[in-house]
Amino acid sequence: MPGQSRLRVLFIEGRPSGSGPINDLLAEPETARFAVTTIPWTPEVSNGIPEDHFDVALLDFEVLDVSAVETVREIHERVPLLPIIAVSDHEGEDLIIEVMRVGADDHIKASNLNAKALARILTFAVARNLKRRGGTAPPAAQEVQNTAGVILDRLAMGVVLVNTQGRALMMNRKAKEIAARKDGFQISKDGLCQAAKPAESQALVELIGQITEIAANDTWEGEMALSLTRPSMMQPLLLLVTPVGSAGGGTNRPGGAAIFISDPEDAVEISPDVLSRLYGLTNAEARVVKALCEGMTLETVAEELGVKVNTVRHQLKQIFRKTDTTRQPELIKLVLTGPAAIRGQTDESEPVAASSG
Repeated sequence: MPGQSRLRVLFIEGRPSGSGPINDLLAEPETARFAVTTIPWTPEVSNGIPEDHFDVALLDFEVLDVSAVETVREIHERVPLLPIIAVSDHEGEDLIIEVMRVGADDHIKASNLNAKALARILTFAVARNLKRRGGTAPPAAQEVQNTAGVILDRLAMGVVLVNTQGRALMMNRKAKEIAARKDGFQISKDGLCQAAKPAESQALVELIGQITEIAANDTWEGEMALSLTRPSMMQPLLLLVTPVGSAGGGTNRPGGAAIFISDPEDAVEISPDVLSRLYGLTNAEARVVKALCEGMTLETVAEELGVKVNTVRHQLKQIFRKTDTTRQPELIKLVLTGPAAIRGQTDESEPVAASSG
């Protein structure tokens, strides 16, 4: 990624140089998309921060004290539009509250951080700040959003990003398809995620609130599941809800959540061409694999492809050899958990659209 398109992070070290945990996290692949400028903390550090040179400030202190609080206050006064993330090992509530009061967007306990969480926190801090300002995203944030939209659109399951109230902020193509059916899951006119049954809608809202509240308190990164009844009497929709940081929330508010939606009734979308390239299959063998992943028997596959069952059995033996599998369930698991299960991009694919409702 070109240097000018990376999110610019100002890292202020309040610990002895290179000794803090943040140094190691910023060297991980998950944070490679950030352009980090590191400077040591001094009482006058805020005076050397130029305006509009950074997208987010990351301050790392072993413990919070009066000088740390004053540093946050001075940076906020000097560059009021710069989001500030404070990191420390501090246990007490009073100074953490004070740091937030004087201008920090968030305070994170150092022991709760990993590279993935840090990358997410920094990215959402910038996005949250842009939303408050009502401005447009810098090139890096816009590039991340557009790229994320394309990637999410290629997932075989629906993905909906929601705020703490259950209002949809972003949806991928599959989620839009599921919601449009209004068969167990839909989006109301004011953007709220709803189920077919009021009790299940309430359960979903409560689940989102519960999981985001837990995540806001201790950076927990687990998930919770829920199934939604469908008026069509088809198999229930299966939902997995997991926290995703501070999406859609304002300062000092818990973050949002991602809802992953699976429809067991949907046909498996697998490209025979992709199967051929991944596993060295012939076109005919790839069509057999695709049919098996769709739940067909060998007899049905033979009928669909217009060949004899013995021909399909022979092809299956070749498929087992090329994929290093020995049984149909093993073969199907290999395919459905691999890259072949990623949907191909189509003309309908577009970056996910945000709607705050």
